[in-house]
Amino acid sequence: MQIDGADESVGECSLTKQGESAEIGFMFLPKYWHQGYGTEVVNSLIDKAQTMKIKELTATTDERNRAAIHLLEKCGFQKQRSGWMVMLPEDEDDKMGEGQNIILFRKEI
Repeated sequence: MQIDGADESVGECSLTKQGESAEIGFMFLPKYWHQGYGTEVVNSLIDKAQTMKIKELTATTDERNRAAIHLLEKCGFQKQRSGWMVMLPEDEDDKMGEGQNIILFRKEI
């Protein structure tokens, strides 16, 4: 995504439809954090989902990402559950893999 007049993208966003629901995703370059772009993007994704006749949206974030948690709650998402998400290693020599505690959010539209 780009800002009008900017030479670079400010980040990425996605809306992935799965039947009558969809998952949203977003990330921004650090220099664009805390400037209101997240709220604008999430609200735009909600609007787009409504035009697509999607009935619910989900989003996940790391439990340490307080800004994303605040943003999702501000946009009407509610915490559903939290848990550990395992990420498979990219390198076969790394047998441990990694993971993170995540929170799943949901919003009916």
